[in-house]
Amino acid sequence: MNARAQSPLVDIPEAELRRILMRLGGGWLTGSSAMAAVVLWASGKFDTNDIAHVLAVREDAVCRTLAMARDGARQDARAEG
Repeated sequence: MNARAQSPLVDIPEAELRRILMRLGGGWLTGSSAMAAVVLWASGKFDTNDIAHVLAVREDAVCRTLAMARDGARQDARAEG
């Protein structure tokens, strides 16, 4: 029997799996939550703890999302010029 057939996570939809990972401290924010985190952070009025509280997510996920956004912006800036 292969490992995939033994996993209890095989039948879980991707969205639910992401929610599970977020509760366990893994992952990052996606979609409108990620955009909200970036906008709130860019305003300069909120720290990562405030953002996590407002979005009802873990602070580490907010930090990872902001780091990915920052890295993406750096790569875009390098590509432009």
